[in-house]
Amino acid sequence: MAKITFHDKNIIKKFFNEGGYVLDFSNRTFDEFTYHSVGVKVQEKYGLSKGKSFEAYIDEAFDEDVIKLVGDLLIYYDDLPDDSFKKSDIKNRQAEKLRKKINAYIEKGIVKTDKSFLAKGGFADIYLQNHSQRIVKKLKNEYKQNSALKSRFKREFEIMQSLSQVNGIIKVYEFDESEFSYTMEKADFTLNDYIVNNELELNQIFNLLFQILTIMADVHSRDIYHRDLSPSNIFLCDGIIKISDFGLAKDSTVNHSHLTMNTNNYGQFYYCAPEQITGLKNATKMSDVYSLGKVVNFCLTGNPTNEKHVLRTFVQKATSYQPELRFRDAGEMLEQLSYHLRIFHQKDSKQKILKKIQQREYDETITIYLNNISNVDLCRELIDIGENYKLACIKFMKVSPENALFLIQKLFPSLKEVATSFSSNDIFASLAFDVLKDKHFDYLSKEMAARMLYYVAREVNRFYAQRLIENLKHSSIEPMLENILDGE
Repeated sequence: MAKITFHDKNIIKKFFNEGGYVLDFSNRTFDEFTYHSVGVKVQEKYGLSKGKSFEAYIDEAFDEDVIKLVGDLLIYYDDLPDDSFKKSDIKNRQAEKLRKKINAYIEKGIVKTDKSFLAKGGFADIYLQNHSQRIVKKLKNEYKQNSALKSRFKREFEIMQSLSQVNGIIKVYEFDESEFSYTMEKADFTLNDYIVNNELELNQIFNLLFQILTIMADVHSRDIYHRDLSPSNIFLCDGIIKISDFGLAKDSTVNHSHLTMNTNNYGQFYYCAPEQITGLKNATKMSDVYSLGKVVNFCLTGNPTNEKHVLRTFVQKATSYQPELRFRDAGEMLEQLSYHLRIFHQKDSKQKILKKIQQREYDETITIYLNNISNVDLCRELIDIGENYKLACIKFMKVSPENALFLIQKLFPSLKEVATSFSSNDIFASLAFDVLKDKHFDYLSKEMAARMLYYVAREVNRFYAQRLIENLKHSSIEPMLENILDGE
């Protein structure tokens, strides 16, 4: 006796048989689809219309095969464009109800199946192999006639297999040529979900970043680059980082250029290097570096574009618009991260750095220090140390326009709280003056400097700052800045 009820079989047949047609399949593509799904060319077997042949198969096939075919057809339906004439709000609701019925048969064990559908990707669907608890990644049926995509899919497996000795790469096992699928290690969750759903301490995040860069340093040392790094394809297994999804990867020791030219998939937009957007063939190890920089942003702020965190200068170098200004590869990036973390954790580093500042020395440790210091402490140290500290701030600001705006935005709101004596305001006026007269700085930084100088001159009423304004006016300052200094 059939385990799938007569009623449910009728629902299945009614949903897919539309006057003898099944969705948007031609005769040939329908038989190709059913063959890849259940190993039977359904229309060829029954010799009827696609819809009638489908109904005959539903009536006669084993329940396991019915479940498999209907599940694959529902995935195909989901992948149809939203504006497809085969789709409607009513059909979508019917599809969801049918999906729940199919899942109920599987979950209750009424119908046994070895694979449970988990998710769909751009080119492949993801299943859980129940008996092994391994993941099955299967190329979508509609792409199995595309030789370039098939080659790319197979190459993904081969690259991951070649990295089997690298700790931190998701393990792959068997490739099924008939299904065009492969099995791989099951992860607990993506890095994206882990960051979003947990409140992590800074040291925990540093540990994750160290793992990621260690793995990618090993990958890059083998002349392989990923080209699609993001928190969605970085995973955690028992708290350990694992990297997967090498579908866009390139082994630079092998010529695969003819394969990558045919795809428009250039990685996820916010994590994708500028040169890679113009063409996948332009990507290098430094494109991975760019993506890794954005991953650092995400881990520390929850946003790949937010650089307001303790590794800001590190990320700025990694994500430079010009590839040649970035770290050469993940190995160099790892070295610099280790350097940053050593400075961050050294208890006596503050004293050493302040001594360098007082002696008018400047190096990377001071850049890191000024980048991470709180607004209030920055203002206090500028007041206490004075001119030499101001010179260090100016050097920091000259590293990049972003640095300039970043630091002056830290200073201006907090000086009102910290500069409690009249004279303590003078060093802020002096710094603002230096920014305004220096052609190195852009307009946004000068605008903020002008507002800070005006505040000290007029609201604090410091004659020193008023004289600085007069000096600037005599030197032909930009009219818009002069207006700010005049309070207009």
